Order: sequence, then structure tokens, then C-alpha cells
Amino acid sequence: MPTLDEVARLSGVSRATASRALTGDAKVKDETRKRVKAVAESLGYRPNRAARSLASGKSGVIGLVLPTLLLSDDPYGALLIHGLSDAASRRDLGLMLWLTHQEPGSTVREIFSGGIVDGLVVSATALNHRWVEPILDGGIPSVLLGRHPSRPDVHHLRVDNLAGARLVVEHLVSLGHKKIVTITGPLDRVDAVERLQAYRDVMEENGLTVTDDMISESNYTPDGGLAAMARLLPLKPTAVFCGNDQMAFGATEAIRLAGLDVPTDISIVGFDDFPDARSFRPPLTTVGQDIALLSQRAVDRLAELIADPSLPPEDVILPAKFSIRRSTGAPPSQ
Repeated sequence: MPTLDEVARLSGVSRATASRALTGDAKVKDETRKRVKAVAESLGYRPNRAARSLASGKSGVIGLVLPTLLLSDDPYGALLIHGLSDAASRRDLGLMLWLTHQEPGSTVREIFSGGIVDGLVVSATALNHRWVEPILDGGIPSVLLGRHPSRPDVHHLRVDNLAGARLVVEHLVSLGHKKIVTITGPLDRVDAVERLQAYRDVMEENGLTVTDDMISESNYTPDGGLAAMARLLPLKPTAVFCGNDQMAFGATEAIRLAGLDVPTDISIVGFDDFPDARSFRPPLTTVGQDIALLSQRAVDRLAELIADPSLPPEDVILPAKFSIRRSTGAPPSQ
């Protein structure tokens, strides 16, 4: 089996530099890192994770804390797992998946306190679980995907919910819509609250009325979107902003069941721009978050924190990308 010494010799660097290059150390020059990795690949070299862990005191494994709901009802979870796995692999890190449904037992607590993982990526969708706060307080390097409402000491990485939601609601206003209703996600989640706030702000800025019955809270699922839209249809809206694409799919079905058409009678916009939005009929106007970029940035930041836990917390906001498709049009003539 090829050794690290051989990789270093053929790369023209020291053994220590070769090791740092293969583990993605940011202090190694890009040119050197690429050369070392190319040599390692040509030799078929694979690091001995157990030996490396003993030498460094690190496991070379990071963990992802994710509610099980995001695997059964929302493509976000699967896309996030894929993105983080790919990003971790590029840094030669393992990914341990922790799917949460209820209070974790002592075994799981021991895993995260016993050095089995070096750091954690925590989905903000888990924030309503009571045990998340002790994890964030526990001293293990962590990056939170989303925004915690009261933890400036935590490293945050998130999509710009406010700006993204503004884009789709402003688009509806620009088309001439005045009776715009909204279907929100669960309002105990920060992302849902931020998207609702953007809707309220845009409506107010354009002199458009928002009453409580124009806001229907749901659960980010197609079935939830269908039920919420059924509650809103008696208001005779000409457009609806759905807090995610899944609810927009369900809302579209409710509109069709009522004998109406999208977008001839009611325009629909969503949020996420996952692959199904492009293939939906009609293709959905929505605003997207780049899960691959989010994952890469999360793993990069976590690797920096593992190397230096004293780094100050950051709140990194990634831009949302707006895509206009055929689910929106001018309101029907009155």
C-alpha cells in the first residue's frame, strides 16, 4: 500500500505538508494542495483514519443534526445530506447523520461528548427540540444552518429569507396584483416568520391591505398547502405567496379542484426552487437557496472551527436567486 511518505516525496513537500494538504488545511497553497492530491490519487493512497485520529486527537468525522420530518415530507433534508456528504468528502471527512425524532438517549449524548465527532452541523429546523440548546452550549464546534433568534454566540449560515421573500411578493405586485394572500410555514420557526414579515412589509409599502384571514399558517407540506389554500379561496385572491414550494404544489391542486386555473385565475409563487419546481405544471415562480453552496460553506467553516475553536462567531447570509416561470401572470380583469 502506498504511504504518506511516498506521496510527500513525489510531491516535493514535507510529510507534514502532505498531510495538511490532504486534510484540506486552508494554510496550504492551492497549487500545493492540488499537486499533493493528484499524486495521492495516482498512487491510490488512502489515509489511515485510525492512525491519523490517534496522532491528531481528531476523529475526522463531523455530525449532522436533522429532524426526521425533513426526510419524509421535504426534499430539503435529502439535498442537504447529499451536499454535506459531498463537501465533507472533499476534505476527507466522514459524515455522521443524526436523525432526530424525540429526546436523544444517553448513548447519543456520549457520542457527541466523547470525541467520536469533531464538530456538528445543526439544522435550525431542530431548534424547537429542547436538547439542542445543551448541544450548542456543550463546547463542540458547531455551525447552525438558519438563524437562532437569541444566540449571537453561535456560528450561523443561512439563506436571505427576507430578501428572497421580498423578490417574489414584489413580483406579484409588479404584475398588478392587489389581493395577495399567503400560506406560511410553522410560525414557531424563524424562516417562516421572516418570510411572513417580508410579505407584510411589501404589502404595506405598496399600500395594500393585509388582514389576519389573508394569512394561513401551515406545515411546509403539499397536503398542508392544499388545506390552507382551501381556507383562503373564499377571499377570492388573485395571487398567493407560499412559504415553500411544497405548499405551493398543494395550493395549486386546491385551486384546480375549485375549477380555477394557475395562473389565469390565481398566480402562485413559492420559496426554495428545488428540482420539482422546474418540472411542475405550470413551472413554479420561486426563489431558491443553493444547497450545494450552503453545504460547502458550512463544512469549510466547521473545519476552521475545529482547527481553531476560538474563532469569533459569524452570521453569514447567502443570497437567494429569483426565477420567474409560468405560475405567475397578470391578475384576471375585474
